[in-house]
Amino acid sequence: MPYRRTPAVQARLDGRRDALLDAARALLADEGYAGCTVAAVAARARIATGSVYRHFPSKSVLAVELFRSVVTAEVDAV
Repeated sequence: MPYRRTPAVQARLDGRRDALLDAARALLADEGYAGCTVAAVAARARIATGSVYRHFPSKSVLAVELFRSVVTAEVDAV
């Protein structure tokens, strides 16, 4: 039987992903794209660098998702 994530596990993973996006957003605002490294995002989110790659396979994928979340928030505000 395949493993199915419980709602509690999924909520924890979603929370960690949101924390990574919040950390990336703050770094991007403070230091720009060059300063928004995967290691810096992990340090700001207080998790291991390798854990970032469980949610985002690369810095570019993280940047795309960050851009998408910022644009969505701005569109919702308008």
